[in-house]
Amino acid sequence: MIVAQPGTTTSRPKLSTATIATTPGQIQVFAIVITLASAMLWAVAQSGIASMGHSIQTIGKDTVPSIVAAEKIRASLADMDANAANCFFSQGTREARAAYETDRHSAADSLVSAANNITYGKEERVPILTMVDGLQGYVGLVETARSKGFPLGMDALRQSSEQMHTQLLPAAEALDKANFSHLDEIYKTSKEAIPAAKLRLWVVGLLVLFALIGLQFYIAVRMKRLITIPVTAAAVVLIGWLLMMGNAIGAVESDLKTAKEDAFDSVHALWKTRAVAYDANADESLYLLERGSVRTPESGATLEQAFKQNVSQIIGPTEPEKILQQVGTGKPNLTGFLGEEMRNITFDGEKEAAVEVVKTYAAYLSVDEKIRQLETTGNHQQAVELCTGSKVGESNWCFNQFDKALGKVLDINQKAFDSSIEKSFGDIAGLTIAAPIVSAIIIALVWIGILPRLREYRA
Repeated sequence: MIVAQPGTTTSRPKLSTATIATTPGQIQVFAIVITLASAMLWAVAQSGIASMGHSIQTIGKDTVPSIVAAEKIRASLADMDANAANCFFSQGTREARAAYETDRHSAADSLVSAANNITYGKEERVPILTMVDGLQGYVGLVETARSKGFPLGMDALRQSSEQMHTQLLPAAEALDKANFSHLDEIYKTSKEAIPAAKLRLWVVGLLVLFALIGLQFYIAVRMKRLITIPVTAAAVVLIGWLLMMGNAIGAVESDLKTAKEDAFDSVHALWKTRAVAYDANADESLYLLERGSVRTPESGATLEQAFKQNVSQIIGPTEPEKILQQVGTGKPNLTGFLGEEMRNITFDGEKEAAVEVVKTYAAYLSVDEKIRQLETTGNHQQAVELCTGSKVGESNWCFNQFDKALGKVLDINQKAFDSSIEKSFGDIAGLTIAAPIVSAIIIALVWIGILPRLREYRA
């Protein structure tokens, strides 16, 4: 037994310069390098997994649901305005009142959903509060207009529509923009960060692999051991892990592209189409009410211009007949939101469904032209009947056909988005747990492999 003398201390053997010059010392150096590199591999993998998880969460759960909620609110509010106006006509009042109440409840429900998913503080809270407060005032003005009836209630109806367009709809659009800016930012960042994470993983992984190969070769040369099974097993585990991580990163890249570029860009354009189309539909009804109450050649001109501007946002300035001709050739040259959708056809059945949207909206616009022609030629009542009619070929029927067709394309893209996001979460599921385990296994196998060799020298 060795007893420490007073004034002296004992310590574990350390790698000295002399020790490192020996074969056992150099084997230990290899093992230490592999241990440190494997720990680095764990850190790099963990960082990449966290980055991918943040991108998926932000795109799939934080921003997109809030953007969709904002556009749902916007659509419901715009449709409320249309149905508030339709209640003033002599026919279709009961259906319009029921639709108005449905829209009011839908807007309120979507506001609650948006409030429950606030991620970016004031950017979202302010427009939500603006809509909550403004909706109460809007409903009050509509009720005042109804109590007075037509034409006495037109002043209150004008005020309600003005509040809709100066306060409520801009707030809904602000909520959309607040979330879309973050969505756009995180997606651009992820397109750079994910490949960078993949590169870092492969660089560190190859460093570990070369160290393992170097250790195996060194033992083979110095100790005449052709294969050290644990070290070889560590290399196999490492290669398997690198391939697994590479596949996961590639899958996440592909899934996020499908979710954002292929699916959500269409979802966004289509929801904007619906919201603006509802607003244009309200302009059509308000135009007839304005013409019916004021009865001057200039009355309704502002609303007619607003209708045209909304249609231009949806489909461009092209006339309905030309739109149908272009669709018939299979090469519709559209601008606006529907033009964005037609240029982003990706999924099975999407092209046919999108073409149907264009056709049905062109049909609605054709009926609108007839309504305005009847109105300007003195056939006000016939124009109102065509505007509020729900029979085949009448305005409400055409608009409902368009809205149903729009819903089908939305469903195709929304399902593709949801599926891609869920798949992305699945792609990285378990990797956070696996990363430290893999590094620990590699380290353990290396030390298990070299300990018998070190004992040979001690013997």
